[in-house]
Amino acid sequence: MTDESHNERKRPFVIDREVVTGSTDEIEARYDPEWSAMRSGRAERQVFAYVAVNATKGNRYSCEIFENDNGELCCFCNCLSRVPCKHLASCLKDYRERKEIADRQTNLEA
Repeated sequence: MTDESHNERKRPFVIDREVVTGSTDEIEARYDPEWSAMRSGRAERQVFAYVAVNATKGNRYSCEIFENDNGELCCFCNCLSRVPCKHLASCLKDYRERKEIADRQTNLEA
């Protein structure tokens, strides 16, 4: 199975708890505001797009985080994992920090 055919069938994960992995790899989550804006416009919902870089092994993966129509947090990574992965775990940490800051700013403006 190629990466492309795998990702064509891969669905986003619904995340209802913290993603815990046993990996010791160093993963850097890089938020991409331009890609996020483009994906948000096309999806008609807020999408947080990331590039997850595995500093230990040198691999790069695209990850997206968004809420579905039911208000559930969903994540997608283009790696080959069939479960929520270490790349998503790193991106989720950054997402939660951004979300907390945005929520505080919204509360101050209200």
